[in-house]
Amino acid sequence: MSEVTSEDESVTHYPFLAAEDAEKAAEHFRLAIAHLGKLQDVTPIPLNYALFYFYVAGVNTRFNAMMDDLIANGAAWDHEAAAALFMRFFTPCSDASMADLQQELLTVLNDIIGSVIDVAGNADQRTERLGQKVALLADCKDPKHSLEIAGDILVEAHELVADSKALAADLRHTSDEVAKLKEELLHARREAYVDVLTGLSNRRAFGKDLAQLIDEATRGVCEFCLVMVDVDFFKRINDEHGHLIGDRVLRQLGKQINARIRSGDKL
Repeated sequence: MSEVTSEDESVTHYPFLAAEDAEKAAEHFRLAIAHLGKLQDVTPIPLNYALFYFYVAGVNTRFNAMMDDLIANGAAWDHEAAAALFMRFFTPCSDASMADLQQELLTVLNDIIGSVIDVAGNADQRTERLGQKVALLADCKDPKHSLEIAGDILVEAHELVADSKALAADLRHTSDEVAKLKEELLHARREAYVDVLTGLSNRRAFGKDLAQLIDEATRGVCEFCLVMVDVDFFKRINDEHGHLIGDRVLRQLGKQINARIRSGDKL
């Protein structure tokens, strides 16, 4: 296999396999998918995967310059220009080098699938189909068919990761909704035990706390005492000064008492 340099016009092996190790190959794959997702009208076919894989690998400056021109069109992907670029740089291999290519391709795809499963998980049946296609690729003797199988593997891996990310987003959204509903429920429960006027515990909360204390005292868990407070002449305040003033008196009285009780006391 010849070495790919920045001056090569064409290469004698498929440059989309240019990676020093499996981790870098997987990273090239992820970046290639990201580039594909940003452009309009780019069909996820093996040709385009190969172009963008080689592009993010950055091992041929002339190829990258031509890709930059192609990407610069922005709104529409020129399929004919992309096909011509593929034909220019992806020249056919000999039978001997094709066997080496297939083995190298198999190794890279196995590593990519491992990365995909790490992201997507093992539960999806498509992960099993990916493994079956890799086995099919290993036994394939037809170079053209090998590339078709490899393209299918990349497309399905891309779809699996995309679906898994969508599922994760849905789960995050559902989790946020559950947290929001839980907070609203807690707020509603708090409101059900709070007097609107004074902000103190209402009669319902008093009954609940009293029942709990009686139960604990009966079982010998704790002892408690009950203090009743009566506001003298409150009716006169309402009659002479009006209900708004009476409400203010109740709120102020509640604040004064609440400020003077101990942390374990209930008002």
